[in-house]
Amino acid sequence: MDQVKGVLTLQGEALTQADINLKVAKSSQVLHFQFREDKLWKLQQIQDARNHVTQALQLLSSRDDSYHFKTGAEVNKLMDAVMLQLTRARNRLTTPASMTLPELATSGLMKMFSPPMPGDVMVNFYINLSKLCLTVYQLHVLPPNTTKNFKPAGSSVLHNPGAMFELNNNRFEVSHVHKVECVVPWLNDTLVFFTISLQLCQQLKDKLLELQSLLNPPSPVHPAETGHTQTSLTYEDEEDCKGGDVPVRLEELHPGDHMADLNLELLQACLIHRLVC
Repeated sequence: MDQVKGVLTLQGEALTQADINLKVAKSSQVLHFQFREDKLWKLQQIQDARNHVTQALQLLSSRDDSYHFKTGAEVNKLMDAVMLQLTRARNRLTTPASMTLPELATSGLMKMFSPPMPGDVMVNFYINLSKLCLTVYQLHVLPPNTTKNFKPAGSSVLHNPGAMFELNNNRFEVSHVHKVECVVPWLNDTLVFFTISLQLCQQLKDKLLELQSLLNPPSPVHPAETGHTQTSLTYEDEEDCKGGDVPVRLEELHPGDHMADLNLELLQACLIHRLVC
């Protein structure tokens, strides 16, 4: 049989069931562990991603429907804030947190199983892109008088065989590492929704820049520099022109006509679909 087999049940942010069979290295013994019935394990990555999405949606809904933005810079500031939260949410799913081996050994995850895991076995769960990953470490205790050079391992998502650590005055070395993973379809959908949402935000920023350049064309070149006669410009309100370019107001851009590319309802529907509801 494979070294590790198991069945995991992921409901939203929580692992509600885990049933793991581990074949001990260099032995025919098979260890069986499962979550206690009164326990579930919440994945911090999904919790954090959901919180960032919630903040992005709050930014989008913080203004009344009748509110009119005053300047293009105001819209850009909002889009930058929204995109920052969406990027942080996506990064939490694509970049698992690193841990030291002592942190893993003393985490609450080790207390989730029945029967309790022996002291020479550790497990870890994490999200990597659209995959739910399970890592099992088998350890052996280093003799106190060992001449082996002891060098504690640092923080990492995945520790390799040979990594060492010290806990409760005992020194351990990782002898075997087993990693299994499975694709979670709704996590894949969520990453796609993040990409779509970020693209929509960027499209609005690009459209705004385009409209601003149309309403604020470059200043005409002085006729002395080109040899051509300068065409005089007439303004209905000369006071508006004394300070240079007429300031662009978002009301003049008719956002209802020109900015329909950003469908905020789609953004909300996409992201709330998995991480908020």
